[in-house]
Amino acid sequence: MAHKRDRDGSLTADRTKKNDENTLAVLESNTAESGNDSHSAKRHRTCSENSLNGTEPEEKLNIAPADTWKPVFAVGTRLQVQWEIVDDAEGGTGEVSARWWGCEFFGLKGQDPAGRDIHVIRYDAHGEFEETDSEIVFLSDSDLWDVAYESRLHWRREPPEWNPNQEEKLTMIDVIANQEKEETRNGVPAGLLHSLALNAFSKMPHEKQMAMAARYRDFSNAFKEGLAELKASRCIASKLQVLMI
Repeated sequence: MAHKRDRDGSLTADRTKKNDENTLAVLESNTAESGNDSHSAKRHRTCSENSLNGTEPEEKLNIAPADTWKPVFAVGTRLQVQWEIVDDAEGGTGEVSARWWGCEFFGLKGQDPAGRDIHVIRYDAHGEFEETDSEIVFLSDSDLWDVAYESRLHWRREPPEWNPNQEEKLTMIDVIANQEKEETRNGVPAGLLHSLALNAFSKMPHEKQMAMAARYRDFSNAFKEGLAELKASRCIASKLQVLMI
């Protein structure tokens, strides 16, 4: 069974049930359909205790209500919270892996006794972990406080999925136009570099002109082949892909 661990290194619950606020650890025995007993310990951290040995939490929530961070996004916004997943199943490797856990912001629930805003997020189901709600306090635009686990955790807005249809489409005419715009932005008259290059080329010995023309032809052919492959696979070439050829 995999367990979730927060930043202070303490073992946390697997979030399949709400914490029992009066119990440090709850052991649940699961009975297989065949009738054989298979025991799996699910440890639930509580607000009164922070670790399995009964010590006080390493960090307490002592931020003033006025210093808490106020979310500027709407209910339904997708967020991610960083947890550590511990593979401590029987025969497991004990490997610890960090995971940005996706969740949905459900908005303000109320205030704690100190007057701090309590918000609710709903974590996505993942593997053996079920979908569940958690109460949090936003400490900053990158940290939050999990009320049930008494832990400071990193959070962030969920990055948007990349959509190739939103990428800028570019033609060769656009490439030339963009080049001229860049020249103009840098104080170079549009077309001046092209004119200077042609003038310098015409003054070269015939042998060098032939050599440069051959190199340009090789480059042009390679560029056309690369562009044809991109268009065959994606139909439309993006600006970044053109620049990478």
